[in-house]
Amino acid sequence: MMNIIGLRKWFYGLSLLIILPGIASLIMFGLRPSIDFTGGTMIQIRPANQITIDKLRAVLESNNLRDTMIQQSGNSFIIRTKPLSIEEQRSLVSSLESQLGKITFDKIDMVGPTVSAELVRQAIILVVVASLLIILYLSLRYKPVFAICGVIALLHDVLVITGLFSIFGVLFHEEVDSLFVTAVLSTIGYSMHDSIIIFDRIRENMKFIKKHSFEEIANFSTLQTISRSINTSFTVVLVLLSLLIFGSPVIKWFIIALLIGIISGTYSSIFNATALVVDWTNFRKRMKEKSK
Repeated sequence: MMNIIGLRKWFYGLSLLIILPGIASLIMFGLRPSIDFTGGTMIQIRPANQITIDKLRAVLESNNLRDTMIQQSGNSFIIRTKPLSIEEQRSLVSSLESQLGKITFDKIDMVGPTVSAELVRQAIILVVVASLLIILYLSLRYKPVFAICGVIALLHDVLVITGLFSIFGVLFHEEVDSLFVTAVLSTIGYSMHDSIIIFDRIRENMKFIKKHSFEEIANFSTLQTISRSINTSFTVVLVLLSLLIFGSPVIKWFIIALLIGIISGTYSSIFNATALVVDWTNFRKRMKEKSK
């Protein structure tokens, strides 16, 4: 029988190897907030003719838009600038089409500073409330140690996603928006659901398996549920990959965030959450023996 729990130090090490570069990037560069959180106007265009960023910037400057950020991805351009009124947007669209030829406008979004500040506040509240509810639920259903270790595993997943997107921001100038918050919350829910499956199996096995140590029961329970966890995650990943390949480019990074979250959540629930419970239980057992 494979001893997954016995290999937990290797899995801890792999987690640190993935998380630490992301933490370093978060400390040095942070996340690149989109207009959802900063306010402004975002226009995504696909010109029919070949154009350069310099040519596009010249058109924008002719419309008194000097402090703009332009990001190119293939034949698409994303323009981020100050908040524009409806009339200013129409004028800009007309100017772009007259000077650059036929253009497809994939997206035009505008978020005011008041709305963006409210979105930031709501995003923080959502993550905090979700974490507190999870701790409360696990504490009531299981022992508090399960709740604490489950939340640590969730923190692992959040750090993986935010750390990688901080790196993506540096390498690809990718920004985080309200969909990113949705991906993080979805990951928290998925990862916790996976951990609960294993915790439930541990609790059931402890009722009937009396001759083995807690570590052995935890390992046996993990092996009993691992195929279910991996198969479920594999199915979800296939769906997300299909959306990534055939779906709209607008949701590309949202799908990538979900893919990272599902893979990280599956990994942490199988290899980290239960292992942390075992280490905590063993530590408390040693402390009790020393106090005697």
